[in-house]
Amino acid sequence: MGYASDEPFKGVFIDELASDEKTSVMAAPGATSLFGYDKDGKYVAGGFGRVKFDRKNNVAVVSISKKAKWSDGKPVTSRDAAYAYEIQANKDSNSLYYNEMLENIEGVKEYHAGKAGKITGLEEKDSKHLLIHLKKLTPAAEYAGSGYLLNVAYSYHYLKDVLFAKLAQSDKVRKHPMFFGPYKVKKIVPGEAIEWVPNKYYGGPKPKLAKIITEIVPLSQVATAMKAGKYDVLLNTSSATYNKIKNDKKLVTLGNLGIEITYLGFKVGYTDKDGKSVMDASLPTSELALRQAMAYAMNVDTITKKFGRGVTKYANTLLSPAYGGYHDKNVQPYSFDLKKANRLFR
Repeated sequence: MGYASDEPFKGVFIDELASDEKTSVMAAPGATSLFGYDKDGKYVAGGFGRVKFDRKNNVAVVSISKKAKWSDGKPVTSRDAAYAYEIQANKDSNSLYYNEMLENIEGVKEYHAGKAGKITGLEEKDSKHLLIHLKKLTPAAEYAGSGYLLNVAYSYHYLKDVLFAKLAQSDKVRKHPMFFGPYKVKKIVPGEAIEWVPNKYYGGPKPKLAKIITEIVPLSQVATAMKAGKYDVLLNTSSATYNKIKNDKKLVTLGNLGIEITYLGFKVGYTDKDGKSVMDASLPTSELALRQAMAYAMNVDTITKKFGRGVTKYANTLLSPAYGGYHDKNVQPYSFDLKKANRLFR
């Protein structure tokens, strides 16, 4: 498999400490989510773990399957699931992803500040059950990627002797990472390639490939390499690369509609000392007509069609169509209309 990029992957195989998407994508043969989720992103049964919600008591109940095993044969436990929260919340880890959603768990804020030695809201009932006590149970907590719950686990038995401050640079994370997915790491060429072999302890269907090699391929070489059959799979296909290889009959385009959007934003105020947003009426951008006029003055649809080359879509709402039933396809986006823009704001 080739990953199209002119930059090496950074190789920190803990998502909570990683600063590049490449590493996470290239780790796919070994990494796997703890929970299953449906087409709308809502947690459902089907993963190596399951989460249920006790609304009355604001508790998320995590159960881990007996089939979940690390590549050294040790079982995945509630300690491993709790450890993921500790990695993200510990101030010595310097995680880029510590946020207010995580602080919705009881005791996280105190743990992050160094005022507590553990996160009081994480209750390990036994080796397979973790209770997560929340300050409030929001609807978003039931969806993957919302930030309220972590959909991962890390091998505490393997990493517990590594200080949080040294975790991101540890050989156990960068050179010999451990996963509970279908494949395990055989060899890593830092920044360049990863070789995978089957994880014999994997609790799911038996892996069908004897070996997988994932490597970085420069953008200038991608199209030629694919046409020559050098790679069976190409990851991170750009619109420019897609345009060069889309008509090659040997290749099949696969993938899912993304959830990311690009948008025009306006500064309309500031954040006060308490962290609250305050509108500033003195700013020119505070005028609604100006913002609407700029939206109508941009020919986004034509630009999308010309430079998106068929792999980008003109967004009509903040929610991607990838969210299925939550996306309203009937909402009309701001279409290019220069006359209307001039009428709104002169």
